[in-house]
Amino acid sequence: MRVLEMLLAIGLFSFFGFPCLAGNQTSKELHVATDGSDSNPGTLKKPFATLERARDEIRELKKTGLLPEGGVTVWLRGGIYPVKETFELAMDDSGAKGSPILYRAFKKENVHLVGGQSLKQEWFTPASTKDLLVRIIDEDARKKIVQVNLRAHGITDYGELSRHGYVISEEKLPQMELYIDGEHMKLARWPNDDYVTIAEVIDPGPKRGDDDFWERGGTFRYDFNRPELWTKAEDLWLAGSFKRVWEWTYKKVANIDPKAKTVTFRSGENSGLSLEVAKEVVFYAENLLEEIDKPGEYYIDRNTGILYLLPPESFAGEHTDIIVSMLKVPMMQLTDVSYVTFRDLVFDTGRSRALICNGGRNVRMEYCEIRNFSSGGISLTGSNHVVSGCHIHHMGGAVIRINGGDKMTLEPGSIVVENCHIHDFSHSNKVYNPGVSLSGVGNRVVHCVIHDGTHMAIQLSGNDHIIENNEFYRVPEKVWDMAAIYAVLGYRPQERGIIIRRNFFHHIGLTGRDKIAGVYPDNMTMGWLIEENIFYKIGTPASKMNWSVMNHGGSYINTRNNMFIDCTNPYTMSLLLNGYMKSSVPRYLNRLKELFARYDFANMPHGKKYPELLLLLEEDRVLPNTNIFENNLIYNPRTPREYEGKFMVFNGPAELLQASNNWIAEEDPGFVDLQKMKFTTRSDAVVFEKIHGFKAIPFNDIGLTSGVGPFRKKVVDSTAEFIK
Repeated sequence: MRVLEMLLAIGLFSFFGFPCLAGNQTSKELHVATDGSDSNPGTLKKPFATLERARDEIRELKKTGLLPEGGVTVWLRGGIYPVKETFELAMDDSGAKGSPILYRAFKKENVHLVGGQSLKQEWFTPASTKDLLVRIIDEDARKKIVQVNLRAHGITDYGELSRHGYVISEEKLPQMELYIDGEHMKLARWPNDDYVTIAEVIDPGPKRGDDDFWERGGTFRYDFNRPELWTKAEDLWLAGSFKRVWEWTYKKVANIDPKAKTVTFRSGENSGLSLEVAKEVVFYAENLLEEIDKPGEYYIDRNTGILYLLPPESFAGEHTDIIVSMLKVPMMQLTDVSYVTFRDLVFDTGRSRALICNGGRNVRMEYCEIRNFSSGGISLTGSNHVVSGCHIHHMGGAVIRINGGDKMTLEPGSIVVENCHIHDFSHSNKVYNPGVSLSGVGNRVVHCVIHDGTHMAIQLSGNDHIIENNEFYRVPEKVWDMAAIYAVLGYRPQERGIIIRRNFFHHIGLTGRDKIAGVYPDNMTMGWLIEENIFYKIGTPASKMNWSVMNHGGSYINTRNNMFIDCTNPYTMSLLLNGYMKSSVPRYLNRLKELFARYDFANMPHGKKYPELLLLLEEDRVLPNTNIFENNLIYNPRTPREYEGKFMVFNGPAELLQASNNWIAEEDPGFVDLQKMKFTTRSDAVVFEKIHGFKAIPFNDIGLTSGVGPFRKKVVDSTAEFIK
């Protein structure tokens, strides 16, 4: 027996061909380097060249027995690893509890997994194609534009522009995009940063479901002259909302008639073209060589393969990093994988997504940077996955999509996004592509900073999600009728139990758009707790109906112990079934009856966890009286409220709102320093006297808990930008 112990101790047991035993080994290390070889043994001095080879080595290791105690670490040496196909992991590539598999950067070396192709600065020359240059409207820009022949450097796949957006999209990946020093450049458009409006609808065209939807589109008239300069544009696209604000689409123009000032689309619109709400029918034009006039704008001539660019300031640097996206598949795909971690890596550039993880449990993304993916960042299903300490930015679509847990049994998915810095997203697909989408049951977003997104920061569906200790600002931008946190769950009333607690919402709804909110349970959504949040500078007097909290027809929305400072509308409850949706009441009630006939909620976990759900058909759904607004502070030292009342109730009696113990302050409630956005309350703050039972909100605990990304980069305090 002593001989056996000695053999195990010195690692000779496996040398003689006996199977390895978990618990009696140290962790295993493999190495990958850009100058390695897949014929090497994967040691520090003789590393592999690819992740695939390291993965296969782990598969061989597992064939000999269980993983070693402590698991396997795959060290990636610094450098750029071109990614031309998906790195795939399956169930057999899983680690185990106590024996995880870790793919990580070696010490503090910079590891980039890149799904793009670099362009050398010297490849660019002053634009010289005269017959094309004369089309450029801005004469000053015309003199500064540079060009590169992509085809001459072996780049021939530019992707296709395709219809995408709300509900209906063509099944095509986004086109090639250009990035300079990590920043996303813009396809040339007009106007540069705003929208224009439709003057008149000539033909509404087919709607979704019509047989000729893809064969023809509607026609509208405009009342400006700019399109007269676009007569040679061959592939013109419009992006906008052509009837309803939430139905943003990207559509190809079939014909433009400058004399009649009309535009005809190639395909139909979701609800048909309409001037139902004139201010909301807006658009911009894109993919126009003629409109290169702002640094960072570019255009690709797909016939010649020439890319035209008005260089940004960063282009003049000695070591400018210029990349075009090439990878058309997800950079990583995990299927039923468990106990695998990616740490300290940079996932850089692609036309699809960075990582898709379907199923499994305990997959972790730690301190990674994920940037410049056209379709989006991360998609997670399964349970107990974690995205932690990551810096994720410049996504064409949604940043993180989560669907974990069982909505029938209410078993939580326990997927967590924590301590992440998320910003600049949904630039390509502008609606319903949030910073984080939470669906399923029991998932969390905590201690994150989310800002500068076109649409919502967080979209919710399902049950029992927790959103806590996060900071949100400048999100959503450039849309109407949306919020930082948003859901439409009225037709699924069993989906409830959402907690939004101790978050900091600030500088939202200041761009001139109407109907922008901090938190927005829309269309009869039910069963939310909104507590101990700080709302600061939500809305502007120049816009109408911006809200900190908008309860749009919901029930059992409990809003308590929040602070509303300089918000134009602190709280609004709109009883929409007694308003513009009054005609829909019979249909809505019938759908609820059908839902309860289909599901026996009384004998499901829902009936026990949400007893109020069982009263749904007994209560007044048109004029609900179950919403609570209590123990809240309202203070407007600089920004006047749109309505001088305490809080707004539309389309019904104000008494339906269970409002109590709230205080509209005329004096500083006791902040440490309001001018510097330090919303911690002093121990002697008067708010504790005015609102009996008011709880101090731990303002200093909100936001990131540490640096993010591979080098734990500290995020600059956002308040510094706003207190100048």
